[in-house]
Amino acid sequence: MTRVWHGAVAVVAAFALVAQTIVVLDALFHYVVPWATVLGFVLFRPGLVMSWRCLWFVVWPVAWLAYTLLRGASVEAAFPAASDALSSYPYDFLDVDAHGYGHVAVSCLVVTVLMLALASAYVALTRGSGRRARSAS
Repeated sequence: MTRVWHGAVAVVAAFALVAQTIVVLDALFHYVVPWATVLGFVLFRPGLVMSWRCLWFVVWPVAWLAYTLLRGASVEAAFPAASDALSSYPYDFLDVDAHGYGHVAVSCLVVTVLMLALASAYVALTRGSGRRARSAS
């Protein structure tokens, strides 16, 4: 009986550790990495001159967005939502059921514009830095 109890405790502890790890990784990915990227760019400016064609990167996030919205409309809710319920969407600002398509469209447009503005600033900084070490197409 003791072994079964220790096994059950080990399984529960493993799930708790995974849940804590997910929370830490989520915070790192969504809060630390973006600021570290900006700080790293400002402090250790790359010797690379970025081309304006680099802005095509936005195709990937927009494709992910389209997939996520289509998937969210066709699957059961599985993501924790802000209101203690479950949602079909991984982020609250994408939750069409909670906010409607108009609100979600405006939120996505704002995020896309901010992403393009930050990327444009990166390109402009590399082009105006006077460094012409090598070019990124």
